[in-house]
Amino acid sequence: MTNAGVLLPYPLSDQRPLPDTLPSSLLSTEGASLYFVWKTLLNFNLWAGCAATNTPHTVTPGVPVTGESDKDLLVAKGWTVHSTHWQPDGAGTEHNGLYWPFAAVLHKAGDVIIVVRGTQTQQDVMSDFNYNTSTASLQPGQPALNLPGNVHQGFAAIATSLWPGVQAALHELVASPAGVSNVYVAGHSLGAGVATLLSYGMQTYLQQHEGPKVQLAALLMAPPNAGDAAFAAQFNKVVNARRLPFSFDVIPQVPCSPSMVGCADATVPTGTDQNGGLWQYSPVGGTIALEAARMPQQAAVWGLLKQIHPCQMKRFAEATHVCSYNCYMSQFVGDGNNMCRLWGQDSKEEGSITGGTFCSGFPATEGRHQYPYLL
Repeated sequence: MTNAGVLLPYPLSDQRPLPDTLPSSLLSTEGASLYFVWKTLLNFNLWAGCAATNTPHTVTPGVPVTGESDKDLLVAKGWTVHSTHWQPDGAGTEHNGLYWPFAAVLHKAGDVIIVVRGTQTQQDVMSDFNYNTSTASLQPGQPALNLPGNVHQGFAAIATSLWPGVQAALHELVASPAGVSNVYVAGHSLGAGVATLLSYGMQTYLQQHEGPKVQLAALLMAPPNAGDAAFAAQFNKVVNARRLPFSFDVIPQVPCSPSMVGCADATVPTGTDQNGGLWQYSPVGGTIALEAARMPQQAAVWGLLKQIHPCQMKRFAEATHVCSYNCYMSQFVGDGNNMCRLWGQDSKEEGSITGGTFCSGFPATEGRHQYPYLL
């Protein structure tokens, strides 16, 4: 895939040490590359929900192929899947015994993209809510991520379990004759939290073993906070990241900063006497806020989502947490499959660049009114 004759994705400008925010104008040069990585991540996220298996997996070469075209992972022309990295559903969960793809390593010539999916299973939800912070725990015999500060226990548990396979893939591909020089790690939602921790480990590993010849960038879409101020400060020095929250998306606002209240009697207990019931969190830097007013289509309608309607929570979440990112980033490549439309009478215009496509669950009409409702 190219944009104005330039092969995508291309390296991002190095903004380290990351300031809290970066100018939105940076997307005029980086947006097309970020959109390519986002679509790769979105395709993996959609495929992963159909690929659960009873066969125990940790890492598999390539990607399992079902033989059914509508159930296989879509990758851009010329790209191959180096490896797929799996997580099990936990004991007592709805799908106990199933293994789900959680991350994948894709490769083409000198480029690598590592994608990490968002929440899909009951175990994922439990990981989301396991927001106690601690130093990153390690499983026996695993290489260290060496994370600074205190980090989200649920994200850290997934990151440390994925790390041996990711590290092995990095070592193989960077040392290969192809000479990888550009590495992206991208995650959405839960995956962005995990990717925040993985990208720190990846960058420190590459610095120690490969020096400056490999450029790494982290693309964090709808990113929850992953650690405390000490973690964020060191992350900002080490990782060249783009933190991209949509203005009305709730997930990038949690766990709350500067502190998140613990709940001792919750399904996933997070309250202890050790910290007085509060866990410290800070967002990492490199934030470029995706604002409703800058949407390429129906910007005024997107602006109506600033008000949460209690009877439309599912549509609100779909629009603000998924479609908003695809819609906003699509403007940098002119993609008609953009999920931008919230209001409309039918889907006759779908597929054209000028008409765009509807966000899932839209249009939503009740009587004479369409959601999002006029304020």
